[in-house]
Amino acid sequence: MFYYFAKYLAWLLLKLFWRFEVKGMENIPKNGALIVAANHTSNMDPLILGAAFNRKMHFIAKKEVFNNFIGNYISRKLNAFPVDRDKIDIKALKHALNVLQKNEVLGIFPEGSRSFNGELQDFKLGIIRIAIKTGAPILPVGIDGAYQIYPRGKILPKLFIHKITLQFGLPIYLKPQKSKDKVYQKELLHNLTDEIKRLTNLTADSS
Repeated sequence: MFYYFAKYLAWLLLKLFWRFEVKGMENIPKNGALIVAANHTSNMDPLILGAAFNRKMHFIAKKEVFNNFIGNYISRKLNAFPVDRDKIDIKALKHALNVLQKNEVLGIFPEGSRSFNGELQDFKLGIIRIAIKTGAPILPVGIDGAYQIYPRGKILPKLFIHKITLQFGLPIYLKPQKSKDKVYQKELLHNLTDEIKRLTNLTADSS
């Protein structure tokens, strides 16, 4: 109940303050395990992604978000779970795999942290390894406008000055027979990076 209330409230606020537009909804698989991968430039990104997505999503979030009672309560109500970015977090990995094994949706920001300048950072290989372990396809997503509205270091987002556009790409399906090939894994990561970059740039001239 709380999840859907927050989702529709977020949609309303995004529409009201930032003319929120979503493209490519037809590319979202209607059922089955799915990894949703998006660029990360703002603290607004999980809100934007959750509001746009038509299935309930579980998010991997940095453990610091859960350090206080309010942050912990809200994050868990919104299906987020913590990861320690300073080490290989086995507990978080098991949770992510469990989400996908139940044919649910896992949201990941493959850069691992917010961009300082709005540009795409290097992706971590972990997303490919999770996809290989579960066989789940990866849905690339480009978010444009969040950095201009609420970049890293700002206390409050700017209102009305910029449009937010989210674009869903086509799902990327893995080839199980090549899953152990390290070259193939890096190629997948490269292709995912290029696709998210393309999806983000599609709306770079929006105002």
